[in-house]
Amino acid sequence: MIREIVTRPVTAPQLAEELSFLVHHLRGLGYESCFAAFGGAWAIDYYSDGTTGDGAVPIDTLPGEVFRAAAAGWGGLGANDLFISIPPLPLQFRFCNDSDLHLAFEPPCDLADFFRRRWEALGYGPAESEGGDPRMLGWVPRPD
Repeated sequence: MIREIVTRPVTAPQLAEELSFLVHHLRGLGYESCFAAFGGAWAIDYYSDGTTGDGAVPIDTLPGEVFRAAAAGWGGLGANDLFISIPPLPLQFRFCNDSDLHLAFEPPCDLADFFRRRWEALGYGPAESEGGDPRMLGWVPRPD
């Protein structure tokens, strides 16, 4: 069963701060790489060389890549989707084109609980619901 946490819309600086926090937090947990994919309009320019965004990237380089793509005029946080997953964890973060944050996960998930509490404390109004297609997350759910 896939669950999803979605916040209310937040500002572009809040999205940038959350991306930086996510990278710092994951590094603190020992994760060195992630899978990141640009969606929407900025994907057209970002992947113009034929790449697909389905490879692992060093997690420390992610904010720089996001801000480089924005500076090039290809898109930006809150205007276009950015998908981040951390194999082998059964979850995916989405910095959404609607200026909100999504976290799809398979329970139980301590990291999802941590971010739900964080987003509540920040006043982002997270709401949790059931739903989501695990194929979209790039991982296969654990067997029941």
